[in-house]
Amino acid sequence: LRYRYELVQDLSYLDSDLTEDILPLLEEAVSDWLLPAFFPDECLEIDIFGMRRLQYGNLRGLQSVNIVGLSGAPPDLPLDQEECYYDYSGSSSTRDVEHECHVVDGSVTIYFPPNRPASTLLSATTLTTLRSIQDGMNSQALAKMSHPAILQLTF
Repeated sequence: LRYRYELVQDLSYLDSDLTEDILPLLEEAVSDWLLPAFFPDECLEIDIFGMRRLQYGNLRGLQSVNIVGLSGAPPDLPLDQEECYYDYSGSSSTRDVEHECHVVDGSVTIYFPPNRPASTLLSATTLTTLRSIQDGMNSQALAKMSHPAILQLTF
């Protein structure tokens, strides 16, 4: 499943490369954000990073969900030829920070049960996935979960 978003990067994080450091952490955060949307009873809050993972040993009921797994692969890619649509105004503490906006081609891979045709599940699953990612990005929850160099995400 592919989607596009805009990421405003704080350039003061000199050791943080967009494709090598920032985007991989954001992809992990997106996957963690999506888990409770599809596995609400099997997910557990982990205090260390505030991320959610599948609870070990609590896998009953997975047969009744529409998907059996998800992945952040293939990697998200910045689209260097594209210009950002939204202006970054920032908060009073970040307004003067040197920043750069990137349009990013995002993706997530969704795995369906082998005994059910994906075509019957695709529409509802796509809608659930995209709405959840949009909520996480536009609320800035995914920015806070991933990398401090992300000043803003816009779906």
